[in-house]
Amino acid sequence: LKELILIVLNIFLSSHFPRFATSCVSKINQRFGKSCEKSMFKTILIDDEKLAINRLERLLGKYTDTFEIIGRANNGAEGLSLVETLRPDLIFLDIEMPVMTGFEMLSRLTFMPLVVFATAFDEYAIKAFEENSIDYLLKPIEYERLDKTVQKLKLWQANTKTKFEQTNNQEHLFNDNLLKMIEAM
Repeated sequence: LKELILIVLNIFLSSHFPRFATSCVSKINQRFGKSCEKSMFKTILIDDEKLAINRLERLLGKYTDTFEIIGRANNGAEGLSLVETLRPDLIFLDIEMPVMTGFEMLSRLTFMPLVVFATAFDEYAIKAFEENSIDYLLKPIEYERLDKTVQKLKLWQANTKTKFEQTNNQEHLFNDNLLKMIEAM
């Protein structure tokens, strides 16, 4: 019965209270012995060069505890559609692509994931950081350089978790009351 309640609660909270859902469900799962620490980034790769996507995917494969590749796109228009549909945590984005550039794609997004630019052109670096990117990788991407990006992402994740924990006291009260109701069942 508690398993069913957890599933229903997860669906209800995600659809009606998205701001509270992640932490609340996490706390419920921890209380009932389930772990749901989020450590993986749901990731989409967007690049018009098939070889570049394959190489990046191979490099990211060394970080199976960090990245879950949920999609690939061959141009900005496909990337736009995938990002809006799948809502990833992170995208690796080329800049110079047919149909729509990486910058054009970003300007049209209504859902904004973290961005790591992966491009062969160094002249876009300043503009890329103006777009709040996490990092800027030059092709061909080397493992050592990608490792620095992974460390930045982990640091970002740790800082975000700390800020989230510090600023959501109201959420904790809500969670505790909800847990008491579930335990009373």
